[in-house]
Amino acid sequence: MSVLFFDFDGTLYIHGKISERCLAELKRVKNKGHLLVLNTGRARGFIPKDSAALPLWDGMICGSSYIEWQGKVLQNELLPRETLEKVCAFAEEKSVNVYFEGVTESYSVNGDLPDMRAALSGGQTPEITKVTFW
Repeated sequence: MSVLFFDFDGTLYIHGKISERCLAELKRVKNKGHLLVLNTGRARGFIPKDSAALPLWDGMICGSSYIEWQGKVLQNELLPRETLEKVCAFAEEKSVNVYFEGVTESYSVNGDLPDMRAALSGGQTPEITKVTFW
């Protein structure tokens, strides 16, 4: 038995999906007793739900701040609200596109995702693990 790590974007996930051929090979390897880990620079919430929910994965490493192993979250480093607010202010002041990648949802300021400022205006702080300046 081995633990095998698989990159997501441009490796498993091409043209908006994981191909049937690739899925068949992952299942074959899994059936041989190997453990499969999805390893990506993306935040957990940026992985399409159908890909993340595949029963193939024994674990996930997402954006180096979220680690899941056999259904248990081992690490989930969230950015504090103060940091999120400062990044929003910077994005507004400098007219920079910023993406806030989260555990379940993702947002942006000056981008094409739901507005982070609106998310922060509610009472709760979104679970954000990664910020990308575009």
